[in-house]
Amino acid sequence: MTKGQPKFAPVVTKARDSTVIIQDCADDSRWLQYTEDGALEDNVPGGHHRVDATVSKHGGRWLVESLYIDEVGTCVQ
Repeated sequence: MTKGQPKFAPVVTKARDSTVIIQDCADDSRWLQYTEDGALEDNVPGGHHRVDATVSKHGGRWLVESLYIDEVGTCVQ
């Protein structure tokens, strides 16, 4: 399980018709992993990950078509 809260600041980088491309530098440095009994699994914080997403409108709803979350250290906030 995880405890803490990741931080997001998504930005639309391209929009056309019913498709939007979104990019972010997600920060999960305060989002730690714990075992089921509540003990800290490791003391290694996350970091900043480049995130790329494509969302499209289908029948009035926006759905994620693709989502890529890169490794820690792939962007800087």
